[in-house]
Amino acid sequence: MNAATLKNYDGKNGHKAYVALNGYVYDVSNVSAWKGGKHYKGMVAGTDLTSHIDESPHGPNVVKQLKLNPVAIYK
Repeated sequence: MNAATLKNYDGKNGHKAYVALNGYVYDVSNVSAWKGGKHYKGMVAGTDLTSHIDESPHGPNVVKQLKLNPVAIYK
């Protein structure tokens, strides 16, 4: 999956909410903190959050904590 495809998964209007992180794409549609495709400090679904994950209070370990599995590889 690339940036052009990922942006279609913005969590709005019935779309699934996907985010890219460290080369993988994760489905966060069922994560309450991502309701409507929006999250902490203006982070939005349909984008690559790799450069922002260190600003997050939970860091990249959130993927393991939420038991998220990649749905695609991000290129």
